Amino acid sequence: MYERGRDSRHGWLIVGVLAVSVTVSYGVLTYSFGVVLIPMERELGFSRLELTGAFSVALGVWAIAGVPAGIALDTYSPRILLASGAALGALLVVAWSQVETLVQLYLVFAGIGLAMAAVLYNSVFVVATRWFQRRQREAITAISFAGAFASLIFAPLAGKLTVEFGWRTALIILAAVLAVVTVPLNCVVSVPKSRRPA
Repeated sequence: MYERGRDSRHGWLIVGVLAVSVTVSYGVLTYSFGVVLIPMERELGFSRLELTGAFSVALGVWAIAGVPAGIALDTYSPRILLASGAALGALLVVAWSQVETLVQLYLVFAGIGLAMAAVLYNSVFVVATRWFQRRQREAITAISFAGAFASLIFAPLAGKLTVEFGWRTALIILAAVLAVVTVPLNCVVSVPKSRRPA
């Protein structure tokens, strides 16, 4: 059985879980956008500037929501924020696949920004470092290294799905991947009993 204190083997198990979760989350929530951008532009009839503005909104919301995400990590179990953020992200990617107007797209991406704040590096690093005193840098490096593969995996995957099924169905499939992989993984994430503020 794993020890569950700081600097224990269980901490590295949590790092592995977080690494997989953040890789899938980054792939679906960020790298898929560039892949479906041109098909969206053709079908919806909006300019590329208008469409990329939606992604900028998501990034802005992500930055602002990082503070309440940190407060939530100080107050509740991390699995609540991470799992609910992953579920929200999956639902919003499905909503993204159904947009017809620019207003709908911007609203969806504002929500995706909230999901990003819950499941991407800012939250994941907080949880990972709580498991370590001496090896925090190694834990963050391991997660960052795994996350770097998100573009290598999900850009080609999203491209293949878009060619085969169209951008709307591709997003639905990616949302299913996000939900099936990350929600269960995030449900097992925990922190040691001695906690430090985020």
